[in-house]
Amino acid sequence: MARTSPHTYRRMGRPIAASLAPILAKPAAKRGFREARLLAEWPAIVGEHLAARTRPERLDRRAGAPTLRLLVAPGWSTEVQHMAPQIAQRINQYFGQAMVERLALRQGPIPARQSRKPAPALRRAAPSDEDMRRLTAKCAAVMDPELATILMRLGEALLRKPTATDRD
Repeated sequence: MARTSPHTYRRMGRPIAASLAPILAKPAAKRGFREARLLAEWPAIVGEHLAARTRPERLDRRAGAPTLRLLVAPGWSTEVQHMAPQIAQRINQYFGQAMVERLALRQGPIPARQSRKPAPALRRAAPSDEDMRRLTAKCAAVMDPELATILMRLGEALLRKPTATDRD
């Protein structure tokens, strides 16, 4: 018989786009977007290449068919016009409902997004022997060995100090 744990595990954290949706809800509603996720997750919906050249401006539901108004970078409107059926299909598939039937394009400059370069890894000096002895003593008092191991790794990470080259 398999032993089951009395503890329940849950996934920690949430995607950044899910965190942004409540923040964007009010400004998105002013622009006709019921789903703020369309704004927050635009690169995931259409792809990075197309997201760099387009921005959703407004979702217009008044004129019969739901129309997404897109701001398109200069020189890209013809390309995006040809891709309009695929873009609408991607949006509808992403949300699992018919959210957009057609696109209305407006050509103009696209504000540059912040670069997504990862932060450089910091080199850290090892904790002192005295700090390690205190950490080991405190973790030894923990009854659960798995938890003690996790706390030991966390403590080591917190005790590490930046090296002098990191302060440049």
